[in-house]
Amino acid sequence: DENPAPPAGPPGEDARAPDAARTAEDVPAAAAEEPATDEPPPAEEWPPPAGPSYETVVTATRYDTAAGNVPETVTIVGRREAAARSAVHGDDLLRGAAAVTVRRPQGPANPFPQVLQMRGVSGISRVLVLIDDQPINDALTGSPNLGLLPTERIRRIEIVRGPYSALWGSQAMAGLVHVVTLPGGEDPGLTLSAAAGPDDTVRISGSAAGAVSWFEAAGTYDLRTTGNYLALDGEPNLDYRHHRLNYRLDAGRGGELSGTLAGGLFFSNMGFNQYVDLRRIPYLGFYLRNEGRNEKDDVYQRLSGRWRPLPELEFRAAAGVSYQWARFHLVPVVLEGTLPPYTPERNTYEATAWRLEGSGRWAFADWGALVLGLDQVWDLGRWDNQVLEDGTLVFGMKSQVSTTAAYGQLEFDPWDERLKVIAGVRMDHHSTFGFAVSPKGGVSFEPVAGTVLRASGGRAFRSPSLMELYSPPWVRIPPYPSVGNPDLEPETLWSVDAGVEQRIGAAVRARVAGFYIEGQNPIQYRLDLASGMEPWVNAEDYRSTGLELEIALGPPGPFDARLTYAFTHTEDLGTGLSLDYVPEHTVGLLLMFRVPIERWSLEGAFDLQVLGPRPHTNPRNLADRTMLPAHAVGQLLLRARRGPWSLFAEFRNLWDAEYVETKDNPAPRFQFLLGTRFELAGWDPDESGS
Repeated sequence: DENPAPPAGPPGEDARAPDAARTAEDVPAAAAEEPATDEPPPAEEWPPPAGPSYETVVTATRYDTAAGNVPETVTIVGRREAAARSAVHGDDLLRGAAAVTVRRPQGPANPFPQVLQMRGVSGISRVLVLIDDQPINDALTGSPNLGLLPTERIRRIEIVRGPYSALWGSQAMAGLVHVVTLPGGEDPGLTLSAAAGPDDTVRISGSAAGAVSWFEAAGTYDLRTTGNYLALDGEPNLDYRHHRLNYRLDAGRGGELSGTLAGGLFFSNMGFNQYVDLRRIPYLGFYLRNEGRNEKDDVYQRLSGRWRPLPELEFRAAAGVSYQWARFHLVPVVLEGTLPPYTPERNTYEATAWRLEGSGRWAFADWGALVLGLDQVWDLGRWDNQVLEDGTLVFGMKSQVSTTAAYGQLEFDPWDERLKVIAGVRMDHHSTFGFAVSPKGGVSFEPVAGTVLRASGGRAFRSPSLMELYSPPWVRIPPYPSVGNPDLEPETLWSVDAGVEQRIGAAVRARVAGFYIEGQNPIQYRLDLASGMEPWVNAEDYRSTGLELEIALGPPGPFDARLTYAFTHTEDLGTGLSLDYVPEHTVGLLLMFRVPIERWSLEGAFDLQVLGPRPHTNPRNLADRTMLPAHAVGQLLLRARRGPWSLFAEFRNLWDAEYVETKDNPAPRFQFLLGTRFELAGWDPDESGS
């Protein structure tokens, strides 16, 4: 008649709860036994909010490092937060982070404008996105398909701001996002979830995980269909559907030699419509609606190994591939004016990026370590432009580029983890434009317990994508075709930042940071009336400065909260105007609660992001500049749980349901979902009372 006690965990954690969240550094201790009693179990308490003192960050140094010792500004979305929030796609979990904005105007099925911005550095491919160390920015456009990001079995999401080309190369300009999933041995079990709502909306998801001896396996699946993903003037979008699968296999658990095979796929398609107002473009005068269809498939795979022959020496090697296929077409419907002669087209592209990586870390003393590494990347792309009606090939493109890189980083920790200094440099050789050198340095200092001072600076770059270099002429918006430019130079920037973090016990954490960025040669498309083309060009230099504030409140008590604010001032140094789609003010709010009522648990999460007005400049007429209004994006998830079962309700786009992420594109509407979830993970039937 004795029940085993729950595994030991961080202070305040009750591992008997079926969904008790654990921070990334938790390691279950040996279970002890205690006599059973008739006393009811104590109320659940949540662990402290996931912050630098509780999380391990691999992105900042490519090797496990406590975030409290990292010189850069890091935001951690922990396991509990990821599970508690209402996320249709993984990038929903990024909204609300200070100085981070997401633009996904036509959903994940859209081949191009999925934009993740940090610190005012705008554009489609200036933030590197990784899943379990594998970059998912595609080889053709440089843009990540944010739909690949999982929403289940997330250990943590690392949002690291600042230039990171010194370790990760191209695209890590403004920062990077790393989604780390749970291996099968952590929280093993089974989950199933189903939900439905108006406009033919259905979502089915689930996960399975387990471990046998030295082998672990985990996988997640998500299906979503809806007729309400986007809307135009109150009319529902045609349709949207996606399938998402992520998996992870680990071997050599806890040994000196280990390996991981991780991968995922995302299949999506949707119809769409959008208004395009071209009346103010020189020599044109018409108003049309583009109707079309997007299809997009993404796959990534990564095999990695780790060998630690000595406690102070570790080697890593990996081979990875990411593949994207997309097909899209536009059919213009003229609402006003006369459209010049134009033949509707269908565009199809494929992109493949192969990667080989090798690195080593040597802790040559208690106070210092050296990291050395080599990367080799091959980017291949194909683009076919065809007549929509009969499939006749109009233009075609097939090209490839390669990048070879070597990097090194020194880490010094001379004062018992209270002072850390990092200095590194990376050299990339690109087959088109040659060499790029990316230095970086930083320091973190904890003068007293709970207070951390940080400062860092460095240089970053972005290689022109295959689309920007070699895309065939294709009509994005009639009548001028967009076209690649093989003479493009890489983008570069210099950035410095400094900040302070203060912790008050385990309940309060506050962070403030300031940054200064100067960017050179940003790549944009511009209309050239002389040629009648819209080529990609290196535009004017720019500047971005700002301030970030984050306050997190945690236990004691059943409530958690996080408030963020960012001020960002940008300037195009050629025109003196602010950069497109960068709000000067952003505010984020996250509230989470869990209240036990006898054998029920009432849970909820509310997250809100408020974006200030954002400018938009017509690339075909730079004098045509408008301001998109401020808007608020709010999501609410309510759940009632008993034992392994729970009922939940999701409310999406509570405010500004018609908000515009991108000018002339459709906008989401309010959506309601009602569903149920079954979790057989860490659940003890003897304690559930059922």
